[in-house]
Amino acid sequence: MNISESELLDALRDAATQPDARPDGALTRTELCEALGIGRGAIQARLVALVKSGQMECIWIPTTDIAGRASRVPAYRMIAPSIVSKIAPKKKGKR
Repeated sequence: MNISESELLDALRDAATQPDARPDGALTRTELCEALGIGRGAIQARLVALVKSGQMECIWIPTTDIAGRASRVPAYRMIAPSIVSKIAPKKKGKR
């Protein structure tokens, strides 16, 4: 299955509004894969592009691994549009 960056953003937006969502609205790659029904490879390139464009950010969230040890894993969340407009590179117009 092929997914666009806008579909990934929509999925993040929808997941962040679910009752069991984290307060920070972040999702791990595994959670994104489960929510969208696609593999990690299909999501990875789009996550990289969205982080580079300033529409998403990667944060580290606490979790517990299978052996019960505390660890941290990367998760992704949307950046508010007002913040994106401040940090996004300005497009130069033709002169």
